[in-house]
Amino acid sequence: MAVPFADAKWPEVCARVAYAWVRLTYKRCKSDQLSGTQCVNIALETLPLALRPAIEPPLLGLQFHLIRRGESRAWLDTAIQHSRAGLGFRRCYFDDYKAARRDPRVTNRGVMPRQVRLPLEG
Repeated sequence: MAVPFADAKWPEVCARVAYAWVRLTYKRCKSDQLSGTQCVNIALETLPLALRPAIEPPLLGLQFHLIRRGESRAWLDTAIQHSRAGLGFRRCYFDDYKAARRDPRVTNRGVMPRQVRLPLEG
């Protein structure tokens, strides 16, 4: 039984809608023998313009997860878990990318090197 949307946060709702959209696309194109990433591409192409700002980020996160040989259901479970933990949407959708990237991280303020604590002489 699926968990109801009543207590769901916005990233969880968008992740569930994106997952459902990809499943519908897969069922519609089942005879074409598509890979998971191809199915996500078709889902992105057929996504209504009104839904694009909300549903495109989770679709891209799912696509990145599938490229790294993950399973779509595992991506959805992780996205729901992170959303319920109160993490931001980037951490919910792009957990694989966030976990694999290296320091220094580039932000809109420039490169932020890791803080190194120097021993005090004294």
